[in-house]
Amino acid sequence: SYIMDIMNRDQERLTPTFILFLFYVVVWWLQLGERLGDRFGTDIRLEAVIALFLLVIIFFDSFRKNPEEKTGLAPFVMALFAVMLLKVVFAWNVDRAWYVFTERVLKYAAFGFFASHFVRTPKQLRWFIFIWLLVCWKGTLEGVIGGITGSLVWENQGIPRLHGNGLWSHPNSFSQFAIGVIPFCFYLFPVVKRKWLKLGILTLFCFATYVVIFTGSRTGYLGYLIMIVLFFFQSSKQVRTVIVIMSLLMIPIFFTFMPQNYQERFMSSFTGQEKEGGSKQARLTLYKEGWFVFTHHPFGVGLGNYPEAGMKYFKYKQEQHCLYTEVLTEIGLQGFAVFMVFLWKIYSILQALKIKIISLLTIAETRDNFNLFLRNDIEFMYAVIRSTLVYFLLRLFLDIFGMDLYSITWWFVIGIISSIYFIIVNVHIAIVKD
Repeated sequence: SYIMDIMNRDQERLTPTFILFLFYVVVWWLQLGERLGDRFGTDIRLEAVIALFLLVIIFFDSFRKNPEEKTGLAPFVMALFAVMLLKVVFAWNVDRAWYVFTERVLKYAAFGFFASHFVRTPKQLRWFIFIWLLVCWKGTLEGVIGGITGSLVWENQGIPRLHGNGLWSHPNSFSQFAIGVIPFCFYLFPVVKRKWLKLGILTLFCFATYVVIFTGSRTGYLGYLIMIVLFFFQSSKQVRTVIVIMSLLMIPIFFTFMPQNYQERFMSSFTGQEKEGGSKQARLTLYKEGWFVFTHHPFGVGLGNYPEAGMKYFKYKQEQHCLYTEVLTEIGLQGFAVFMVFLWKIYSILQALKIKIISLLTIAETRDNFNLFLRNDIEFMYAVIRSTLVYFLLRLFLDIFGMDLYSITWWFVIGIISSIYFIIVNVHIAIVKD
């Protein structure tokens, strides 16, 4: 049966193409090409070379006519691409818009496309999540080491702030990267069986929390609180009690041992009194300026072109620091409508997957002969989906203060849900037939 074919751990092997994809995950998230280039003084396009090989593999795989269930996301993705391409053609600065579309939209979307194509079994999903968490472990560990040694810490807005490497060099970006890992730690810790994996997840949680604290990002601080609220509403009554008790115990402890500079930084999120820099007032000014640009150009100024509008109207170049005004000003009202529907579709699939997996777990509990490995795999997928849902909702909140229109966030989520959707739907069909 399909279940035995896809779930049998003794028969399933990691193929060379899947191993290449896992290497691509490492290269992308650690930006190995840039790291190697900086070390050896060369411009290594390692990520592009691997992506080309993966595209060739997908091309030849497309000749295998195997019918499969689809998430239904493709029309929404194509609609988003269409409005973005429209704002490339009619951008104020076409060269800048084309660069953003090719280097940030297509490049990041490729990650989700590869994940949805190569992650097709529970074992592959486990490896994908494991490698991604391992990379995050490495990235946050670099932050811890850099924070302790001071090599990644320098003053910004009146306090010493921890910086990351590569894509997460800015403290705010590094904080948001770290906080996005924590939902996976929270939900995967109870379902992993091996002690060394539990220890790894626990240390990753500690590393990520350290990064959030010492980046001094108020967005990260507020996001941490929102994340706890999301955990609360996504949990059973028993778990909610534990969350409340742990929060009442741990938050005062964290606050007590947090250096005074960071305590003041955290409190300024609520009091509005800043030690230095006036970033809160600056953000409000940016929002007003963004609204001014949108009202004067309701169809958008083009991908990545908001700084051009800033120079024209306000005599300086600045990014928006808000996803929603970024969408309105750069791809316009029509792009905003398409993007919101795109986000709604992702959310609806996440919720549908939760329901499907719960039904499978119910079947597993009522059948004595239900395969134990299959039950563990379903529990693992349920943990991943819950993690992804919190990650997704958390990003929507964080993006009130950040810019993710051209980031990997949405494509990472799409890769996960497409893979799990393929696995779950086929398993559900097989069980019903059985």
